[in-house]
Amino acid sequence: MTRGRTVLCLILCLAAGGAAGWGAIWYVDDNTCPAIGTGTLGNPYCSIQTAIDLAQPGDTVRVAEGRYTAKLTRPLTTQAPVLPNPATAIVFMRDQVHLEGAGAGKSILDAGGQDRVAIFENVGAGTRFQGFTVTGGDTTSRVGDGGGLLILYGAPVITHNTIMGNRAFYGGGMEVLYAAPEIQDNVITGNAAGNDLESGTGGGIDVAFECSPVITHNLITGNYVHGSGGGLALYETDAVVESNQIEGNVAELHGGGVFSAPTANGVTSAADLLGNIISMNVARSGHGGGVFASEDTGMELNTISHNRAMLGDGGGVLTLGPKGIALSDNIIDHNGAVSGGGVFFDPTSSPAVTGNDVVANLPAEFGGALDPSGAQGNESVDPLMINVPDFVADVQVDRFSNLVVATDGEPTRQFALGDVVEYGDDGIPRIVTQIKTAVGVPLIKLVTDPWITENDIVPHPVVLRRWGANPSIRENFGVRANSPIVDATGNGTKAPALDALGQARDFDGDLNGQARVDLGAVESLAELPALDVGPGGVLQWQPYPEVPWHYHLYRTGGTVLRDTDGDGVPDGPDGQPGTADDGYGVCLAPGVNLYGPDYTDPDVPPPGQVFYYLGTIADSDEGILGLDSHDRVRPNLHPCD
Repeated sequence: MTRGRTVLCLILCLAAGGAAGWGAIWYVDDNTCPAIGTGTLGNPYCSIQTAIDLAQPGDTVRVAEGRYTAKLTRPLTTQAPVLPNPATAIVFMRDQVHLEGAGAGKSILDAGGQDRVAIFENVGAGTRFQGFTVTGGDTTSRVGDGGGLLILYGAPVITHNTIMGNRAFYGGGMEVLYAAPEIQDNVITGNAAGNDLESGTGGGIDVAFECSPVITHNLITGNYVHGSGGGLALYETDAVVESNQIEGNVAELHGGGVFSAPTANGVTSAADLLGNIISMNVARSGHGGGVFASEDTGMELNTISHNRAMLGDGGGVLTLGPKGIALSDNIIDHNGAVSGGGVFFDPTSSPAVTGNDVVANLPAEFGGALDPSGAQGNESVDPLMINVPDFVADVQVDRFSNLVVATDGEPTRQFALGDVVEYGDDGIPRIVTQIKTAVGVPLIKLVTDPWITENDIVPHPVVLRRWGANPSIRENFGVRANSPIVDATGNGTKAPALDALGQARDFDGDLNGQARVDLGAVESLAELPALDVGPGGVLQWQPYPEVPWHYHLYRTGGTVLRDTDGDGVPDGPDGQPGTADDGYGVCLAPGVNLYGPDYTDPDVPPPGQVFYYLGTIADSDEGILGLDSHDRVRPNLHPCD
């Protein structure tokens, strides 16, 4: 279904009436019900809406733990053709009245599978909505917008919420119309858009009609659309989409991760995708497994990895249209499609493509009207990533048996008997026990133990990970210290202060005296802090890194780490080239946690000697033991694995 609504757009920049904490605080607790309450800490209101309606601009309404389901119906006053009108929801927000829950998973707004959860109409800049689980919204029966949240005009702040299990025709989790909200630090998962009769847009978030939201540091994962834009759909918008993780979303048509739609009515839009991890998304029958880009879409410093356009073009990215699409300083790797595994350029498009690493895409890095290989700083080198999946495939679950029909998007890496796979990120290890193939057909049938049973609302890809199904380990798409993409950009003129994992950017990762941003969405682990040996032999990182990996710890003795003759063996205590076959030490402690810390070395070095400790990350394939002062690889002769 094509979005054909044309309405005068008016973004209301409403004057702030006060920040959270400046006004009074009103309390809500469903344990007060059926009494009304007075809104004090000792006698909270029963109803969230009662507290909102009685509050003054600048006041804060604090909602206790509980499940809140009571709804009311009110007319919408703006010109936008939102259906239905009057609308029904649990919460109707008011300008400058801040709503705070006790935290996602604690304060739960549950619409029970009908109507919306919350509506923001003419809610001005800075009004905060935070700390809730938003679930159970469903407006598909009325061809409606925004199953979880509907943001209509204004510029509220939506932060630290979990938005899950909602359905709508447009914007399963959230719909943004004519508005400029800040959407930050939320988990948006398991939402769906469209229906079996017509195609909707935006399984996770749908943004439409001349608005300018800032969408940053969200996890947008496991959403589905019977149409285009599994994670996020953008239409006639100048949205800034920055430092998000957009992973494992599925679109029946275009844009498994992101769908930046062609506009109508002569409207120009220029969405920016900056510093995002866009991975493991699937476009089932259309184009752009990771991103379908049109208009003036800009893509800079993204990691676009392991996406699939199963029956279409552009596994990582498809570009469409004659306007100013730009791709710069991205990592585009291990994507698959019918043509243009990395990027497919439609004959109508003429984008600027500079400084990207496009590698290991199938059947080729580029397809369509342009092949920028080796030009304008584009290259094809292994970025040496860690914690990435081995293989991602789309699946259609046969609900009446234990067979899974999987579209094989990467013919060089088939499933094998004994593989441990996950259905999305459900954390359940499933062993492949049987494989059936058909000659000449890109489909295979898997039997797993236990069976895969598809969620009625949201299908997921099947992901093969070398660490099996371990929910404590997530893909992070960082790179090793010796990666060629470290400090490989220019100065990163548009680089955000923090990368997609919340780590600071713009470090001197290659120690050449010039701090530059790394390619892609994640700053290199070359900037990990130092390993400190404290009193009593206690070992721990100082300060702790942001990402809690475990480490294989190695120890070697002697007086130096120097390797004069370059044979992989450090010099001996006498300063002469070493001869012992122990390289840079043996495995001292496999997979230890250096955060607690929970490892203490009981030994002390002999007089006149020291212990050297070297570490490798344990939650992925084990790598080298770093580089010596001559940039030679320290070999790992006795790995812990």
